[in-house]
Amino acid sequence: MRLAALAALAAWGLFGATGCAQLALAWASVDVTGKPAAEPAALGPFAGDGPIKTADDWRERRAPALREAFQQHIYGFLPDASETRVLTRRPVEAPEFVDLGYLEEFQIQVSATFDGEAADSQIFGIDLLLPASARGPVPVVIMQTFCPLTDRSAKPAVTGGGPGVSCNGGVLSRLTKLLFRRSIATPPLVDLLDRGFGVVTIYPKDVVPDRPRAGLDALDALGPRRAESDTRWGAIAAWGWLYSRMIDVVGDDPRIDPNRMIAFGHSRFGKAALFAAAFDDRIDGVISNQSGAGGAALSKGKKGETVRAITNDFPHWFATAFDDYAGREQDLPVDQHQLIALVAPRPVFLGNARRDVWADPNGTYRAALGANPVYELFGRAGLDQGGMTDFNPQGDIAYWFRPGMHGIDRRDWPAFIAFLEAHFGNAPRGREGEN
Repeated sequence: MRLAALAALAAWGLFGATGCAQLALAWASVDVTGKPAAEPAALGPFAGDGPIKTADDWRERRAPALREAFQQHIYGFLPDASETRVLTRRPVEAPEFVDLGYLEEFQIQVSATFDGEAADSQIFGIDLLLPASARGPVPVVIMQTFCPLTDRSAKPAVTGGGPGVSCNGGVLSRLTKLLFRRSIATPPLVDLLDRGFGVVTIYPKDVVPDRPRAGLDALDALGPRRAESDTRWGAIAAWGWLYSRMIDVVGDDPRIDPNRMIAFGHSRFGKAALFAAAFDDRIDGVISNQSGAGGAALSKGKKGETVRAITNDFPHWFATAFDDYAGREQDLPVDQHQLIALVAPRPVFLGNARRDVWADPNGTYRAALGANPVYELFGRAGLDQGGMTDFNPQGDIAYWFRPGMHGIDRRDWPAFIAFLEAHFGNAPRGREGEN
């Protein structure tokens, strides 16, 4: 039955050549028996600058240079300035949470300034769910969801499938579930509330749609002065920027602990969450699940999705400058271990699955190893595991590796929660490596 469904998908052209290659790789498996290839260096010379030897050197010299290079060559440039306004705020009845929590809904207006010119403002909704029994400011998990906020029956729905898969079902959704045997799991909100965590969600496609033409048009509207530039920001950077706008709204709420705000994202939003944490130190930790190419997986020497594949299939995700590295990834001046390192010393969770070869779990593990020297500068251990299968939720970089394929299933949430409780469940974790 799986083969018949796969043949039907290929025949209908629903996934295209790259999508069919991804489906074929789903029956491959990541080799975790051998030692991964040598990790890349994070502290060596870069862009004419010498080696980095102290945490101050990293913060003051290397980190700014890397952020500039990531924007120049991969993601495009963030705005020079941003404005966030709360238009409306109202409580929402949420009987499904009984006495455990309460829900509020915000309407937000955001605008960006590029090269001194403010772009058109955009309006979107934010949902804030807080535990009713909280004593003092609570930690919050900041999520970007795959389904609209109006879809209350599965709210917030973290994963609803890929492009074209309706959140409410449909033939492609059913075939995808058949092929991958996914458990399309929504967050265990009651468990999070019971453990004292709040949840903040948006539907980022309200601002930048995840379709090439509509996405590019939205990006141009958000930054018209950069529209023709090969460093015009892509959707990953823009969605990352939205994490920061969410923090603008909730970060000053006295009910929320400003030192325990965790960005959460899966797949494309896992890329955006990692990018956001690398560029906004108000984010105190990040869960980047199966973020793959352009996320936590190395671009150089990788398996699965290549620069050519991702820029062809998703031309709106990155700056067009990234297209130039298709087939010549070795020429990239930066790689994803440095993006992870930009989060140091804050905790990072990297989720992976054995049959998700397209997202290159081995490349993600090597990237995590490559970020270790930066964590060590801050007196942290970084990735503290014996191998890919030795999950350590207490680690500064926690690498999770489960059986199965791409998606979020019911095996993932206990690992996410273990990481959250280890780092954010009790006393707030200090910034810059201080407990």
